[in-house]
Amino acid sequence: MDVEVAAAVEDAEGRLFMGSDQEKDEQTRLLTDTPIAFIVRERPRFMLQVHVTEKCNLRCQHCYNESWTRDLSMEHFLIIVKQFKRLLKITNTGGTVYLTGGEPLLWPHLLDAIRILTKERIPPRVFTNGTLVTTDMAKQLSDSRVRFVQVSLDGAQETNDSIRGEKSFDKAITGIKHLLHQGIEVTLMVTVMKRNLSEIDQLLDLADELGVQRIAFNRFIPIGSGSNLADEALSSAEVQEMLLLLRDKSGQHQVEIIQRDPLWTFVNQNVQGFSGCSAGQFLLDVLVDGTVYPCRRLPIGVGNVFEKELVDIWVASPLLRDLRDRRKLECGDCAYLRTCGGCRGVAYAKTGDPYAMDPQCFKKREKTEAELDDSILKSDDEIRL
Repeated sequence: MDVEVAAAVEDAEGRLFMGSDQEKDEQTRLLTDTPIAFIVRERPRFMLQVHVTEKCNLRCQHCYNESWTRDLSMEHFLIIVKQFKRLLKITNTGGTVYLTGGEPLLWPHLLDAIRILTKERIPPRVFTNGTLVTTDMAKQLSDSRVRFVQVSLDGAQETNDSIRGEKSFDKAITGIKHLLHQGIEVTLMVTVMKRNLSEIDQLLDLADELGVQRIAFNRFIPIGSGSNLADEALSSAEVQEMLLLLRDKSGQHQVEIIQRDPLWTFVNQNVQGFSGCSAGQFLLDVLVDGTVYPCRRLPIGVGNVFEKELVDIWVASPLLRDLRDRRKLECGDCAYLRTCGGCRGVAYAKTGDPYAMDPQCFKKREKTEAELDDSILKSDDEIRL
């Protein structure tokens, strides 16, 4: 770690534990522009998504990938793990590594990587399309002590297969059953677009029927190969419709509905503490070539782990520093800043500006409509006068 970064860490830690109670409360309320103080104060779990391969047996229409050839070497994987451990030590927090791709089950080192993470006491998670999960693979994952696997499913059978490929639905369902049989907890991941918005109820029922533990609904972001489907992105009204429906369905199903979207704060007033968009806050993505993104859905390179330490990138990157200080966003004066911040990936995909307001924010739309109504009423009053 270079001198500049070390000084930033020391300064952040010093400012965290010095000053009046009022100053400390202010620091808690407003995000600091130095990450160490923020992390020590909030203690979130740091998430690192490692794209271990670009290879995939599917060609999903909405995929963010545009290349399907390269693998991460085990030597490079070990370098990434070592750097992540150092980041966790400096931030004094726990961490989780998500092994993703491409399709990670095509990576020849997957089971060895899982064992290494387990030995290092870093919980491993696997993101898969589920179609390659055989009885034997599920047992091997269980034997290597994987507890959680996320499987992508994007609608009922016909819709899912139109997005992810013929027979991918049946194969994924079979894979899910194999995982559950081995005692592995499964999260269904649904990428929501206009094409499958109306199938949320069906997917919730399916999740209950299968017995999966969790289900998450992510907004489709038109990047990478998925940029050709820009018209499939939800409107702000449709995002609101989706979140209100999921809020109302929570507690009516056995499956837990993950409240991950930053805009959840507008429909769930119980959101407390710091939450919202995690890009660059306590989430980083590392690609096969070592490139670091704030989030895979915010494809702006902020460094490379094979050229610079991960902790140095996280502390010193101008973009990451700005993302940790939400006052610098276009919506920086919003009352919900601490629990939202909008999705930076959506903002970037739609506007080309990672600091822009989330174009799908329905609170912004409601405010604009209210201001317009006030303006019309004011004009009417002036006319009557």
